[in-house]
Amino acid sequence: MSNYLIVLTENGVEENGKRKRKTDKSAERAKRPRSTTKEWIAPSSNDKEEPKPSTKTPSIVPNQITFGRFEFKTEDSVDTSPKKKKTKKFQNKKQQLISTLKKVESEQDEINRLKEENPEEGKEILRSKNWKTALAKAKGEKIRDNVQLLRKSIKKQSKLRERSAKKWQRNKSETNKRVKEKQEKRQTNLQKRKDDKKSKIKKRLIKKGRLIS
Repeated sequence: MSNYLIVLTENGVEENGKRKRKTDKSAERAKRPRSTTKEWIAPSSNDKEEPKPSTKTPSIVPNQITFGRFEFKTEDSVDTSPKKKKTKKFQNKKQQLISTLKKVESEQDEINRLKEENPEEGKEILRSKNWKTALAKAKGEKIRDNVQLLRKSIKKQSKLRERSAKKWQRNKSETNKRVKEKQEKRQTNLQKRKDDKKSKIKKRLIKKGRLIS
């Protein structure tokens, strides 16, 4: 015979036993506060984010730049002035002629000295020099051993340099003159425009009776 009891109360029938225990447990669970904490789920290997391409620009470290096989010239080493180039050209040629003249004169002085001290040795050296000069000319080489011609060439270079300097100065003066004329013309036009504007305003005021001429 099972232990199942029925209790009669004022409110009606009350069951005792297993059913009452179940009811008590249900009420107790209902009274408990519900947890709002969500369970964390580890991401799977398929949900990994793809790596984004880097947008950072490579940093440049100063004083660590490598160059290829290029030659760089600074402004100091490059002369862009045509006047200076021409002048340098004349100076170089003139200096070469002067250097050659000094060398030839020195050789002639040495030969003359040897002729006085030892005529035979002087004649031998002169003969050897003339022979070398003849062979060089036969090969097509240009020999500068004439003192008179060298002096004429130096004088010619000096004249060319002076002529070039005068021409450059004349061109510079003409350029400055043109610039000055343009500036004067511009100032004249600006003044004329200003005077015309004042004249129009004056005529308009006279016409409206605001100004008596």
